[in-house]
Amino acid sequence: MLALRNGFGAAVVGIVVVNIVAVLLYKAFGRTGDPAQLQVLLVMTDVAALLIGAAISEHKGTAAALRKSEQRQRDIASENRMLAQAVHASSISVTIIDTATPRLALLFVNDAFCTLTGYTRDQLHDADLAGLLAPGKTPDDLYDAIRHRERARHTVDLVTADGAILRDRLSLAPIKDDDDATSAYLVLHEDIAAAQKREGMEREREKLVALGQLAGGVAHEINNLLHPMINLATEVEHLWGQEGQDARRHLRMIRSCGTKAADIVRKVLSFARQGAGPRGPLDIGDAILAAADLNRRSLPPSVAIHTRIDVTGIIQASATEVSQVLTNLLLNASHAMDGRGTINIVLDRDDAAASFRLTVTDDGAGMDEAVRARIFEPFFTTKPIGSGTGLGLSVVYGIVKDWGGTIDVRTAPNKGTTFIITVPAIGTDT
Repeated sequence: MLALRNGFGAAVVGIVVVNIVAVLLYKAFGRTGDPAQLQVLLVMTDVAALLIGAAISEHKGTAAALRKSEQRQRDIASENRMLAQAVHASSISVTIIDTATPRLALLFVNDAFCTLTGYTRDQLHDADLAGLLAPGKTPDDLYDAIRHRERARHTVDLVTADGAILRDRLSLAPIKDDDDATSAYLVLHEDIAAAQKREGMEREREKLVALGQLAGGVAHEINNLLHPMINLATEVEHLWGQEGQDARRHLRMIRSCGTKAADIVRKVLSFARQGAGPRGPLDIGDAILAAADLNRRSLPPSVAIHTRIDVTGIIQASATEVSQVLTNLLLNASHAMDGRGTINIVLDRDDAAASFRLTVTDDGAGMDEAVRARIFEPFFTTKPIGSGTGLGLSVVYGIVKDWGGTIDVRTAPNKGTTFIITVPAIGTDT
């Protein structure tokens, strides 16, 4: 618009100037005749000036648009370079595949993918994803996802540059153009073996932290039991053989302290030896029913236990572990309700995760966030001194994690507590 105004402004000025010059020249040369001739000359001059002004305006507008387009192209090129540099700098392996080609040609690979597979970028320049698959493998599952233009996750076997087989977890996302058509897919690659190794190292690190807490807690708890045992044994020694003196009361106290110490050692060993016990295919529904019946006889009659088995199936575990998990959760719930209330046990199936879901809910006092955040720490307890070791829930946590499952806690003050455990299924539900 500014260029248009400038062009026509120049045209107007030109018209005025040319008209004045034409009149002066007409008179200076003493031309006489029909004034209409002068009028025609002036009109033609005006038209010429307007055409020249329009041309100037169009030229300026075109030049400005061209400069703007060139700047936009430079900005896009700069953004693309920055995006490519960012993807190359990422530690996540990234490729872009051409879904219009039957073998899924590689349109882009970043440096992390080259490091993962051992190939150079030049070697992958004309490569395709199908060509990197292990012999006998085809990307049929990928084609199904691509056909439906959907996000997907798949696991494939890739052959690395040195001939090794790489278990690769792919996360695919469609890349759409301005017409909402999909001709390429963004693919994120994850080395499954490396991920499992990192998870194992993290579990070992957590276990070392827990063992440090265990060492201090065990020393404190057993020391508290050893003191009365030693003192009472000394007292029994003095009373032994004296007429009228009954040492049985002291002996019963020594036995009680010894039993508590043995229970602490048993729980510590269970915590330290997670996964060491014999495991095999186990019907989780039967194991839960048996554990629930056992605990009904040991908990106070004022604690009602309701069990509902919606579905059952096979997991890789031992009946002892299932009993230990449920016993600790039920004891914890009973204490939270002060020995009076209702505990609901429900077993159902989480089909999305191919897992069984065990839910244990009580109507006790519940917990605030500060307590909830620490309940799985070894030796953490809110019970009075001498009423609990604080190992029960840490043992539950360790067993569930060793199963490959998860455990979640939902609670609030005065609203009870719900423990939700998922365990991977290895058989068909019934």
